[in-house]
Amino acid sequence: MDKPAWLPEPLNPDDYEDWERLEDAAYRIFCQDFIDKEPPLHHEKLVKLNFDKDLREIKGREKSFYHLVKKTEDKRSRRIVEDPLRAARIGWVRPLIENSDAKDVRIWDYWESDYSDFVRRYIWLENYRFVVILQEEVSEFVLITAYYVDREDRLKNKYNKRIQ
Repeated sequence: MDKPAWLPEPLNPDDYEDWERLEDAAYRIFCQDFIDKEPPLHHEKLVKLNFDKDLREIKGREKSFYHLVKKTEDKRSRRIVEDPLRAARIGWVRPLIENSDAKDVRIWDYWESDYSDFVRRYIWLENYRFVVILQEEVSEFVLITAYYVDREDRLKNKYNKRIQ
């Protein structure tokens, strides 16, 4: 299976001494893709960071960044942990949004009743086990999160229950 030309190589977590250095490298990519450039487009709408929640920066970095490099380990305790697989693929977020009509990409809408009363847009690069989740607003999309899919069954369940 050939990697799409528009998909950059992921970072290699083993190339970094510790989480902080990997996080720094991922943050540089995040800034290049989302802070220093105009927002990407998805189906002719801008995709913006969730600045409402970003008013509270963490370590001087946008909260949206942490949604792309960390995960909730346990939903009950809401414990947030580093996720090297997410961080390594942060450079895939913008290209996947911009190339969501590519042949290997699945797109669907799903009502997230567990989290909110919003419909979320899933952009799934299935062969590479990576998904970007957006929320559609009236005039734009908001980037919610993106992650490496380690439990494919959960995502396939959402795909099977997608809004037709």
